Amino acid sequence: MGGTDDPDNLVELTEDEHIQAHKDLYEKYGLRADAWAVHRLTEGKGIVLSGDKNPMADPEVRTKHKLAMEKRTGENNHFYGMKHSEASKKKMSVIRKKQGNFRKGYTHSEETKQRIRQGVKRWLHRKDSDLHPSALAD
Repeated sequence: MGGTDDPDNLVELTEDEHIQAHKDLYEKYGLRADAWAVHRLTEGKGIVLSGDKNPMADPEVRTKHKLAMEKRTGENNHFYGMKHSEASKKKMSVIRKKQGNFRKGYTHSEETKQRIRQGVKRWLHRKDSDLHPSALAD
């Protein structure tokens, strides 16, 4: 893990070995990037990772997080009741225009478009989706 892309630092893996390597790294370090890699590499293969390493899976952590967020909302927020000046808005607008749209000129491959379509269809047809045909019938 880590290091350079020098040939002596690289290891050739089969697809299954690659998936297993990310699973092992996820189980050991709990990095979301490894969970994402396993998800993308195994899409449609029925492989699921446990959520043990996700801190938000712990009810105590969720409660602490919720309390911390409540301390920063409404009147407790440092920017509550304030507004950006016209000069600040202009500066932010200029910066955004200079940066441009990071996706400009990028197009998805046909394979990626098809995978997106399939994912959207799966999501729309989940029983708990508001857009599931059974929910629309009510």
